[in-house]
Amino acid sequence: MKKIFAILLCLSLPGQGARAGVLGDWMEAMERTAEDPTSYDVYFPFAVRHARWNYTRETIDRYNEHPGGIGFGASRIDGRAEHSLYFVGFNDSNYHFQGSFGYGWLHRMLPAGSFLNLGGGFTISAQMRHEYSHIPIPLPLPFAGVDIGPVAIQAAYLPGWHGMGNVAIFWLKLRI
Repeated sequence: MKKIFAILLCLSLPGQGARAGVLGDWMEAMERTAEDPTSYDVYFPFAVRHARWNYTRETIDRYNEHPGGIGFGASRIDGRAEHSLYFVGFNDSNYHFQGSFGYGWLHRMLPAGSFLNLGGGFTISAQMRHEYSHIPIPLPLPFAGVDIGPVAIQAAYLPGWHGMGNVAIFWLKLRI
C-alpha cells in the first residue's frame, strides 16, 4: 500500500526544485503521510445531496444521490492536523463511474487520541469523470468531519451556480 501512495505522489508532484512556501509544506506533508501513515483507511461514499434551491425537482429526481463505491487511503495524525492520501471510486450523479484521488488536510478541534472530534479543512483532488474522458481534473474543495473513535463521517462541498455544482458528498472513513 505504501508503494502505491508513493507512486501516486511522485506522479502528481513537481520536481524537488519547486518546493517553497505553502506548496512545499503540503508536498512535504504528503510525502511524510505516504512514508509513515498512522492508519490505513477504507472509504465508503454513502450520500450526495444536490442543493434543493439550485436544481428543479425533476432534475433532482433524475440524479443519483446514493453513490455507493469504495476507496482506500492512508492518514497521518500530527497533533491536531490530519493528513490523508486517498483513492475513491463511486457512481456520480449521472450513474457513471467517477474516480477521485488526492490529499486532504483536516484541522481537528482536539488532539490525537480524543474519542470524539470535529474538524474542518480542504482536499485537493483529481476528479475523473466520464464527461471529460476520465482525464484527471484538479479540484480543491472544503471539507469537514466528525470522528467517533476509529470511524469518521466526512463531507466535501462542491460550490457552483444555478444548475451546476452546489453539491455535497458524504462518506464514512474507517481507520484500520
